[in-house]
Amino acid sequence: DSDIAYITYLSSSAEVLVEDSVIAVAGPLANLAIACFALLLYFNPKRSVTGKMLLMLLMVVSFVSFGVNVLPFPPGDGYYIWYHLI
Repeated sequence: DSDIAYITYLSSSAEVLVEDSVIAVAGPLANLAIACFALLLYFNPKRSVTGKMLLMLLMVVSFVSFGVNVLPFPPGDGYYIWYHLI
């Protein structure tokens, strides 16, 4: 029997704090960083075709994850980001 721990972040107030938005930026930035790193590796001339296909898959998944992550719907990261931008 293994115990699984789930951690959720809930602010103590009903208002969205600036700290919530700053923390929420980390998710989309991580997606962009992974996609950009894979893009840099993709253009290595010694890369095999299989390697390029896997890197392209990683780029597509990372960019799509970024797009979903910035959607302004709660409880996603985009909600907290857009709340303070608008």
